[in-house]
Amino acid sequence: MSTRSGVPAIGVEGFREAGFFALLMVGMLVLALGVGFFIIGISINTAPPAPYVTPTDKWTLTGISVVGIIIGLVLVRAAGKVVGW
Repeated sequence: MSTRSGVPAIGVEGFREAGFFALLMVGMLVLALGVGFFIIGISINTAPPAPYVTPTDKWTLTGISVVGIIIGLVLVRAAGKVVGW
């Protein structure tokens, strides 16, 4: 015996699982890239062996990475909200 009726889901309810999966995957990807580039940004050496990296470039990369981490966390949280967490 089926628990679903023959009526198709309407609106957001029909895409809840797909929306959760999409938001979760994109959020985790942005979060992982943000953390990865944050680690690269704080470990870059701006001393003479690497003259092509200015301190401004280092802080810009670090700042953008922090923003990426925050966006990733917000997307993962939004995925949880989609399914009622």
